[in-house]
Amino acid sequence: MKPVAIDLFSGCGGLTLGLKRAGFRVIGAVEIDPLAIETYRANHKRIVTWPQDICTLPVVQVMRRLKLRPGQLDLLAGCPPCQGFSTMTTLNGRLERDDPRNDLVFEFVRFVRGLRPKAVMMENVPGLAKDKRIRQVVAAMRAMGYHCTRDVLDAANYGVPQRRRRFILVAGRGGEIPFGQPARRKRSVREALGKLGKRARLDPLHNFPERRTERVKRIIRLVPRNGGSRLDLGPRSQLECHRKCDGFKDVYGRMAWDDVAPTITGGCFNPSKGRFLHPVRHRTITLREAALLQTFPPSYFFSLRRGKSHAAQMIGNALPPEFISCMYPFAEQLIAYQAHDRGKRIGGLVLEVKGDFCHKVRDILQRYRREGDYVEVSLDSEYRYNPLHNDLDAHALAYNIASLLNNLFGKGKEPFWQQAYTNLVKFIILLHKVAFDYVTLFDVYHCAISPELLQQRIEQAEELLFDKHFVFIPKATYEEHIQVLIDFDFLPDEAKDTDQYRAPATLALEQHLKKHAIEFREKTVPAPEKSEPDNRAQLEAVKRWFYDDWLRIEPKLRTSIVEGISVFLSLFDDNPKVKRVFCPPKEC
Repeated sequence: MKPVAIDLFSGCGGLTLGLKRAGFRVIGAVEIDPLAIETYRANHKRIVTWPQDICTLPVVQVMRRLKLRPGQLDLLAGCPPCQGFSTMTTLNGRLERDDPRNDLVFEFVRFVRGLRPKAVMMENVPGLAKDKRIRQVVAAMRAMGYHCTRDVLDAANYGVPQRRRRFILVAGRGGEIPFGQPARRKRSVREALGKLGKRARLDPLHNFPERRTERVKRIIRLVPRNGGSRLDLGPRSQLECHRKCDGFKDVYGRMAWDDVAPTITGGCFNPSKGRFLHPVRHRTITLREAALLQTFPPSYFFSLRRGKSHAAQMIGNALPPEFISCMYPFAEQLIAYQAHDRGKRIGGLVLEVKGDFCHKVRDILQRYRREGDYVEVSLDSEYRYNPLHNDLDAHALAYNIASLLNNLFGKGKEPFWQQAYTNLVKFIILLHKVAFDYVTLFDVYHCAISPELLQQRIEQAEELLFDKHFVFIPKATYEEHIQVLIDFDFLPDEAKDTDQYRAPATLALEQHLKKHAIEFREKTVPAPEKSEPDNRAQLEAVKRWFYDDWLRIEPKLRTSIVEGISVFLSLFDDNPKVKRVFCPPKEC
């Protein structure tokens, strides 16, 4: 009888296919993305699926539908979303990743706790290996009696014809679980694409048309075959943007027949996204070829209902079936370990983070009768959360945000963009922290796109943190000499029971008053008590950055930096629910 498995965050079904190849009978799957679940159901028709957010899915509902009791399931496997831990998204491993999807690893733990499977496996991008959440996951698994083994492995060593480093954690009861043995040799691009066959002529996934400009087509034709690069062309034959850039050397590069492919991503059909040109043909690899490099069979269906890019994203996000099927034979061995002893169970966990995100832990607390401890911060909840209101300094917060932006939207190999994003965000956050003791992501966005507002905030901060020096003259004297004083900023004194006008004291004003023999007196208004020397020193640093650095940057470059930030942070302005929840006013 085959061991039974459930696939969480199933995506288009790569993990499920690998489990089947390894000898498991998959009986259930959870996935929120409609296109992915459409693809999954087309390829795995007899498996019960839950097309919904896993955070809204009670474990008991799954158990009832599949007629399972705690401890009966042989294997729980899953792939929560990896974008929050990815070095492309994470602000290159830097950002203390505040992406809400990162917490989906705890939803996986929730299912482990409820199902008590004999084996569990968890897989993710390498970034998770250094994230604090993995320590929390390991602690939770150990508390349930599991022994954890974890490492970063390269799928190329397990029969997958591409470089694809993944973090793997396996956890089992009764003893540690070793990883499966690597394959004897690596598979090449030639071997993978050789499986196309004649049916490719009628395959819509293989024949989806390319749309390129003639200049791009010419460049592709010039790139040397079998592993060539745009760097082989010389400056005159490259696009202008490439001539100015020393990074992204894989862009417009060809794969090599007898080597493994680069990591297949959702941009695999675009030559500007990496080394995705066919080894010899003058085009990028097709979606079917990308799927073959991911070790899907030529007959595997992928929905094209939402177009090429969405299908490519499904393929790029998938867990290569061969990777998991090569690792799984050890799981069956361990499941059988002391199986006769009902008091001892062995398990393994592989979690690949992909899919959607959520922030619920209600079911975990309910099982432990701690419902009162549950606080849900969601777009429809009564609670609000400001991710910038914490003890981290401005640089740490800015670096995290900049790292996320840098990896989400490219330029990840160019240190300049990382530094530029960090600098802008850091000084905006620092300004608000020292002057107003509060800052939100909307404040960062608004000040980044409006230099006038940023300058206004700096001036407001000066009023709050620095002593103010004024010149005072009697009202009658002001009215008598109004014609010679009109160019200065005299206003009625705000103090009660005074009949005076005042203006900020400057050398030019004092000289003007003396020249016209106008009597005046000077007075200093001290800064508020909260003003500390360190705050004033930091504000001076902000002013130096703004006036001596930021405003002197070439306007086009400055615009480029701002656009890189606003494309993400505008979410905290144009989405009212997001703004309400994550950018609450200080009084909240």
